[in-house]
Amino acid sequence: MGNTLEKDIETLQNDLSKFRDHLSSTLSDVGHLSQEELSKTRDRLKAAMEHFGSTAQDRIAHLNETVHKGYGIALKASREAATKRPFTVIAVSFGIGALTAALLRRRNHG
Repeated sequence: MGNTLEKDIETLQNDLSKFRDHLSSTLSDVGHLSQEELSKTRDRLKAAMEHFGSTAQDRIAHLNETVHKGYGIALKASREAATKRPFTVIAVSFGIGALTAALLRRRNHG
């Protein structure tokens, strides 16, 4: 799950970078364009923005779905573990709390 999430985020960042570069290139060329070329460029830019928006929306939806699935799996596993071994969960929780308190106390006094 983590690897897929990282890949999707990296792809989204690359798409955004390409879009930004294309936009910068287009804006720098605007001064040299005729009215007809400017109109064509505007239409191409609009189409690129719509495509990017659609692609980004799809990827964000996929990321959201992936995160929710992972959260559901982790939540189910933790509930099953707590149901099967409640005293172990209490002992581990107590141990983590005691360790955290000791580290915080050391940090505050050290």
